[in-house]
Amino acid sequence: MANSNYKSDLEQDFILLFENVAQGVIYLNKDGKIEEANPAAIDLLGLSHEQIIGVESIDERWETIKPDFSVFPGNEHQAILANQSRVIYQFRLF
Repeated sequence: MANSNYKSDLEQDFILLFENVAQGVIYLNKDGKIEEANPAAIDLLGLSHEQIIGVESIDERWETIKPDFSVFPGNEHQAILANQSRVIYQFRLF
């Protein structure tokens, strides 16, 4: 029973962090579609929650840029690579 309470508390902590962190956070499903976005991501992207959910991360309407301002081709985007290989990538949007 204690393990169940711990898991519940941990899940609640992650929800609070997700909702309140200043950085935009987007969760992708295994198909590369946006499953959830926190308020900071929605504000940063200028879209409503309804507009962003279900959109593919490589949607042609979007462009993710590298630090040198060149565009990430969809098949080279870290989110797609991580999803395909199960390797964790860290990246920042500037």
